[in-house]
Amino acid sequence: MVSTSVIIPADATFGTPKRTVVLAVDSSKFSAHAVKWATTQFLQAGDLVVLLNVQRSADVVMSDFLAHGGASPLGDIYVPDAAAKIEKLNESVASDVVGRFATIVRDACPGVNVQGLLAIGSAKEAIVEFVSEVKADALVVGSRGINALSRSLIGSVSDYCLHHTQCPVLVAKPTADELKALIPEATSTVLALSDEAKASLFVALSVA
Repeated sequence: MVSTSVIIPADATFGTPKRTVVLAVDSSKFSAHAVKWATTQFLQAGDLVVLLNVQRSADVVMSDFLAHGGASPLGDIYVPDAAAKIEKLNESVASDVVGRFATIVRDACPGVNVQGLLAIGSAKEAIVEFVSEVKADALVVGSRGINALSRSLIGSVSDYCLHHTQCPVLVAKPTADELKALIPEATSTVLALSDEAKASLFVALSVA
C-alpha cells in the first residue's frame, strides 16, 4: 500500500464522484501542461480530481547523496534529525506543487472536487500502485518528450504507467509551440531543487 498524506482534503459535501481522475504532478512545466490539458479537454463536473505528488523517502535521498560522493562544503559534519528535515522539505514541496495546481483546476472546473496528496517512494511505482488502490477511472500524466533511445535507457514515468496501469492513461505531450506558452520551470529554491537528491539533502540539512 502506498503511504500518502493529505495536503488538500476533498470536500465531503460533494458525495459520490462521477469519476475518480488522478493527475500525477510535479513542479515541471510538463505537469503544468498536463493539468491545463485535463481542465480543458477531459475533466467533467462531478469528478474527484486527485492531485498526486510523489517525493523520494529520506533514506533514498541520503543514500543517493552518499553514493554519488556527496559531502557538505563544510566537510564531514553530523547534522541531527536529517531524515526529519528531508521529510519536512518533501511536505513543503508537495504543498507548493499541489496547492498551485489545485487553484488552477478549481478555477477552470468549478464543478469538480479536488484532493491533494503526497506519496513517498518511487514516482512511477507509487503512481501505479495508488491508481490501483483507489480504483481510478483515469490517470493523467505529463510527458517530458524524451526520445525512444532515452526511454530504453532510463525509462519514463509516463511510459511505465502506460504499461503497468489497469485504467486508461492519458499522456499529455505538448507540442514545441505549446511548450513556449507554458509557465516557466519553478524558480523558488525549494521547487527548483526538489528533483535532485544531492541538492535536496543539502537544503534539508541546512534548515535549522
